[in-house]
Amino acid sequence: MLRYRVAAVLTALGLASGGHQARAQQAPAAEDAPVGVDAPESGSPPAWRATVSTYAWLAGFSGQVRPMRQAPAVSIDKSFSEVWDNLDASLFVNAMARRGRWVLLGDLNHTSSSDSGTIPVMPGLTARGGFSQTTLLALSGYRLHEDAQQSFDVYGGARWWRVRSHVSARLGGTPVLSMADRFQWIDPVLAARYRRAFTTKDEMLLYADLGGFGVGAKRSWQWLALYNRALGRRWMFSAGYRMVSTDYRDGGHVHDVRIGGPLLGLTWRF
Repeated sequence: MLRYRVAAVLTALGLASGGHQARAQQAPAAEDAPVGVDAPESGSPPAWRATVSTYAWLAGFSGQVRPMRQAPAVSIDKSFSEVWDNLDASLFVNAMARRGRWVLLGDLNHTSSSDSGTIPVMPGLTARGGFSQTTLLALSGYRLHEDAQQSFDVYGGARWWRVRSHVSARLGGTPVLSMADRFQWIDPVLAARYRRAFTTKDEMLLYADLGGFGVGAKRSWQWLALYNRALGRRWMFSAGYRMVSTDYRDGGHVHDVRIGGPLLGLTWRF
């Protein structure tokens, strides 16, 4: 009789242990569980979640610009390697926050470059010029769909643009010319964002927006495609491609440009 009782107890312990191991195999490890703004909501009430990303954007530049009213319009077509030679500063930061189905999205992009040289037709005359562009995007949106593998958001908001330029010249060390100009505008923006998770570590992001509508620029648009790879619970590595375009013409200024190229980034999730 004692043998039967011991066997029954061992059998019950074995079943419990087996069930626990099966559940452990099915549940993702803590370090693999998705976190951050796109993790499915499980708490009640929903809590704020956010990400902050910074990118190196290897972008080329093409289009037509007239940064100064007094200057003629100039056509430009430069690859990233040509832009890099004269690049002074470049910054691209993106932030996103979500609570429940409500989402906030924004990014800051700043690029400046300059060049200098001599003017062959006038010996002794040297010139230097510079150009910078800054954009700030602010959007609020709503998550229309979400499940364990994918989500889809729509947004509305605005993008602020500022363009600055300057040129100066010296003859034999004596200043003979100094000019500077700047202009800015605000575009209304409509946008959409789609996320598809392949594993708890790998995902794809697609983003697109459309703006201007004649309010600021005649038109502007942007699209972004990213592959993200989780590096632990709080960090992600990103690689992808971004393209931005705007066509602004007002007050003698022309800024009809397209900027695009691959990018690499790092995201902090919290």
